[in-house]
Amino acid sequence: LHLCDRRQRQMCIRDSYGVMWSILNEINIPISYAATAIGLASMVIYLPDLFVPAMIGGWLDNLGEEAGYFRMFIFFGICCVLAVVLSLTLAKKVKSLNAAKNENAPETK
Repeated sequence: LHLCDRRQRQMCIRDSYGVMWSILNEINIPISYAATAIGLASMVIYLPDLFVPAMIGGWLDNLGEEAGYFRMFIFFGICCVLAVVLSLTLAKKVKSLNAAKNENAPETK
């Protein structure tokens, strides 16, 4: 059961790569910093693999299936809400930076 959950999570992470890496251009990260940005993003993305399986396994072993899965559902729900908030914050920041850049750009005719 744990292996199936881990495979599904890894599949979701792998499938989101195209979206994640396309953001580099959208947030104006210079190509010279792309490898560093990808490395840092990968570190953050794979960081949960260090503790989430053990944490959820501990919940299931110590709390039982019903309470363990409920806690897992709440944990991943909080993670999703956090991801949405961070995404919206980034989108707002990019929009304001682009607006400022367009405002300061000389007009060409």
